[in-house]
Amino acid sequence: MSPTKKSDVRQALSRRPAAGLADLLRWVVRPECTPESADRGAMLLGFERRVDQAPATRSSPGVNIEAHAKAQASITVDVTVSAPTTTLWYAVVERRGAPPAAPGEPEHGPVCLRGVAPLTGAQLQPAASRPLLPMPPLAPWARLWPWLKAALASLIPGDLDIARLTERLARAELPPRLPRRERAHWSPAAQVLLDYSLRLYPFRDDYDSLCRELVRLRGALGLQILRLEDRPGGRVRRWRRHEEKFVPWKIPPAGSCLLIGADLGLNDGENSALLADWLEFGQRLQRAGVRATVLAPVSPEHIPATARAVFDIVCLGQPGPPIANRHRGPAREQAALARLRCVLSPALRVEPDLLRKAARLAAPGLCLGGLEAAYWSEHEARLSRVPRAPQPPGAADGEQMFADLPLVLQWAALDLLTRAHAHLHPAVLHEEVLAWAAIAAPAAVAARQAAVDRAAGFFLAAAADFYADTGQLAETKQHYARRHVGRAPDGRACAYLNVLYAAAWREELLGGAAMPADPRFDSQEILSALSAPGARPQTWRLAQSGEALWLLPRMAESQALWQRDYSPLAELELRVPLVEVESLAAAGRPRNVPLAREPVNIGSPAGGLWLRTGRDALRVGGFSRPSWAKRIWRDAGGLHACVLWCGQEHELVWREDMAMPGWQALQAGPVGFDRFGLYAEFSVGKVVQRCRWMAPGSFRMGSPPDEDGRDNDETLHEVTLTRGYWLADTACTQALWLGAMGNNRSSFQDDPRNPVERVSWLEVQKFLGELNTLVPGLGAGLPTEAQWEYACRAGTQTPFSFGGNITPDQVNYDGSRPYAGASKGEYRQKTVPVASLPPNDWGLYEMHGNVWEWCADWYGDLSANPATDPAGPAEGARRVLRGGAWYYYGRSCRSACRSGDGPGYRSHDIGFRLAPGQTQQARQAGPRADGQGQAEPEPGQAAGGPAGQARRRPKKEG
Repeated sequence: MSPTKKSDVRQALSRRPAAGLADLLRWVVRPECTPESADRGAMLLGFERRVDQAPATRSSPGVNIEAHAKAQASITVDVTVSAPTTTLWYAVVERRGAPPAAPGEPEHGPVCLRGVAPLTGAQLQPAASRPLLPMPPLAPWARLWPWLKAALASLIPGDLDIARLTERLARAELPPRLPRRERAHWSPAAQVLLDYSLRLYPFRDDYDSLCRELVRLRGALGLQILRLEDRPGGRVRRWRRHEEKFVPWKIPPAGSCLLIGADLGLNDGENSALLADWLEFGQRLQRAGVRATVLAPVSPEHIPATARAVFDIVCLGQPGPPIANRHRGPAREQAALARLRCVLSPALRVEPDLLRKAARLAAPGLCLGGLEAAYWSEHEARLSRVPRAPQPPGAADGEQMFADLPLVLQWAALDLLTRAHAHLHPAVLHEEVLAWAAIAAPAAVAARQAAVDRAAGFFLAAAADFYADTGQLAETKQHYARRHVGRAPDGRACAYLNVLYAAAWREELLGGAAMPADPRFDSQEILSALSAPGARPQTWRLAQSGEALWLLPRMAESQALWQRDYSPLAELELRVPLVEVESLAAAGRPRNVPLAREPVNIGSPAGGLWLRTGRDALRVGGFSRPSWAKRIWRDAGGLHACVLWCGQEHELVWREDMAMPGWQALQAGPVGFDRFGLYAEFSVGKVVQRCRWMAPGSFRMGSPPDEDGRDNDETLHEVTLTRGYWLADTACTQALWLGAMGNNRSSFQDDPRNPVERVSWLEVQKFLGELNTLVPGLGAGLPTEAQWEYACRAGTQTPFSFGGNITPDQVNYDGSRPYAGASKGEYRQKTVPVASLPPNDWGLYEMHGNVWEWCADWYGDLSANPATDPAGPAEGARRVLRGGAWYYYGRSCRSACRSGDGPGYRSHDIGFRLAPGQTQQARQAGPRADGQGQAEPEPGQAAGGPAGQARRRPKKEG
């Protein structure tokens, strides 16, 4: 700053209509001003000198911090003033780290893989070389053979019909030819037409077996077995002649035997186009004099009259001998189909043999062919023996019923899968075991726990194998991981899914794609799995700049710069350049934030956020200056605050490296934090009294009309306390009273920690005066009635801070007269030492019972109107008493219960609780007509004078 004459500055200021803060600051830092006077002037303007720090130079988001640091190295500034003006402060309020690793295990990486070795070759070998589940025929050949011969037979002459010949001769008739008996014989010409479409894939073996036996018993002469290419009446080719081309089908001569193996489209419903094609085909056959017999895998309930009119339909797999259906059967398939879905819901793949066994297990006694076809037609067919891939467990209707199946049936379903898929890759069967365990009843799982554990161990080992290839994963493995994750079930044994998810979508996640919104996944484990096993950690800092949070790389070149521009909250060790940020206030999903080598602004979350790195999870809270803080600031050392206690400032610093992050005194002293919050202590001699800070807030003072035991003076109304205040955590003890006053008139002197009693309100004022002399700056007084009830309730609205009722283990009262019908308890008939019973949620002891506690207010009626910082009437006859006592019933110990007595009255059940800092807020006492100077009556006697005209309610309340 160039030298400027004092007259020049005055002249510059005089030309302006008003002097602003900047003008005044220029005057303060004028060259001829000494450092001492500049400091005094800056303090008057709200500034203070920043010691040993370079000027605050802001780097914008996205700037290269290393280059910016080098550029700033050559800049010099004459004068600096601290200018952080933020009203929002951040601190790490909770930190969750990964559980410690066992000796010899790495600290980083997914927790679920600790101690897990990758898969071995032996684990990848199937348990069997072939399926262990033979496929039984739908209809036994012994039952099917007689019907088949009748269906493909024609009548030929046989032996002489002696009965008919004798009858004609007896009537003297000469027959033109000798009558013979007709007998069924294989038709010289027969045709079998088979529908081998993928819709009917499960029945190919049944049709093939039928044709083989037919050729063996009948012979191939005159027998045509044809396979349809597509639609009925279209092109065909000879059975098992795969090298032949399809040729147009020719209708057989009239009277020919025709057997069709197809479902005629009946499983698709009566309005299907395929059924219409088959009906038209049947009508053509009728016109040509050919009556076709159909062996159809369909339930009788799906056969309409239109189909029965043109075909003789026999249901494949129906119980009993095969017969043509003449009428539609009852609707029984849907219930059986739901049960079949349920049995097969854990299956990863369903082959025809597994389907057949499951159908017999789920619905014995029904038409199994129709049931199998209905199940098969629900799923898209593929050109393999794996035409059906079930939906992920939990999606199908049947899976909701699985746990309700009989245990024997649940076990049988698992056994079927084990036998059907023993020859496949072990991953198939193990995946099905986990799917089964996720939907089976707990009792069923317990009986097969060994198999479940083996399956879980297999996939943990597989996940370890995938994790070992992080960053170099083969494309086939990546595709498998995506398929597996998409169909994996819920369940306790599926922690490995996080590793597979990271492997499947690694590039997308590192690019900023959000974590899955699925309860099966843990974003912390996914982040851990994204880091390669040998990745070197990089240090980043979470810091505040203005009202925004930033993530900063730690680099030596930028150290000085970031200390000027940012204030640190925490240090992070990252092995993958990615963090997850979840706002606690805004709705929406957490977001992934990729990291490079530049500072990253993660926003200004006033409601706080979760920051997850894979190794740690930090909850960051945003807050304004605490009510107890005289001032708050951030510097390179973190977040600091100053609290005023007994006229002296005590500095606190926010520590995030503790088990429970929070404020901590910078130096040992009377001020500190514990689980209840801020506390401060003072002492008189060897007697130490702890006080707690009550933050400002609002509450409902009084009691609701339906509260048991309430009195008419407990008018319910809203109260707002705009200023925080200190309050002793216990009633004043006899030891503290004796240390200040030199005497003790209490009734119960067996323990110096007992609350002082037999003290009047006026005597308490004398004590407070002596105490404030002994402890300079304490400024102790009595709390107002509103302050007392606010602290007593500790955020509750129940009759007591402990809930709806109390026991003598919580409160010292006449336990023989409990509250609201509770059980009777101990009646101690005396006071107990302070802090010997449980505190309320704000760390205050014996707010209920033990002794009544004087308040600063005159007793008066409460208004139903909202009140702000109420201090009671300006004058009165009684001072307020609160809290109940050892001598009183439970109802008098309620948070809302009010009482009062003349200021000169004292009794063996009356004490007090002091409130430091009340001197300037306490209302001055009224004229001496309050009873001061009069003789104090004994307990139970009326006080004399005006103060005695208003009495405290007696003990026996009724």
